[in-house]
Amino acid sequence: MELILGKEAFGIFAQNNKLYFYEDERDYVYFEYDFTKRKPIEQEEYMLLRYGTAYHQILQHFGLEITLDLLWGKLNDGSIITHFYQDSLVYKFDKHGKILWKTESLGFDTIYGIAIQGNSIWCAYPTNHTIKRYSLETFTEEVTIGDRDPWSFKAEIFDHPEDVFVLGNEMYVSDMGNRRVCKIDLTTYDIQDYLRVDEPIWSYRVMNNQEFVRLDSGLYLL
Repeated sequence: MELILGKEAFGIFAQNNKLYFYEDERDYVYFEYDFTKRKPIEQEEYMLLRYGTAYHQILQHFGLEITLDLLWGKLNDGSIITHFYQDSLVYKFDKHGKILWKTESLGFDTIYGIAIQGNSIWCAYPTNHTIKRYSLETFTEEVTIGDRDPWSFKAEIFDHPEDVFVLGNEMYVSDMGNRRVCKIDLTTYDIQDYLRVDEPIWSYRVMNNQEFVRLDSGLYLL
């Protein structure tokens, strides 16, 4: 693995063969990184690349600090699902930033990661060692993987699953406590180890056809 960005980089996403992120130790400085050098950019450019034109309304609704800390995922029609981990609400904004709905129906426990699969959403609940999938139309629970007793607080399949990432018919779970990424077949729900590391793992992503993992020490390219 190759260290790409240090632990001070947050809000990382990829577009146009570049990574975009911010650092908050200097009043939110925004950057693009082309894998050779980092270049400062304006907040407007970062937000437009991350949320599209919906960002104006999202920023107005949440304020800057929460907007930068939101979990988010885009649907095929350009609408955006957002969630702030200290809040129980999940929102859907259209591509112009209008709130289409908000719900507390996914609040089984604190959500630390989300991933869109078609018209459903996967949620990671680390303190209950569980991930769940819900319908984005009816908010009904569709699949649960992890503890069957929601208040047992025992690590069985997962130990603090911090994040989820869907790619095609597979989902990758950042199983922080077990220091691994596991891969789940979304047809059979078969679970396999995909990657093991020496640190707690916070997220796994495929960006620009490259694999990245976020560990305590920073963002690494596999």
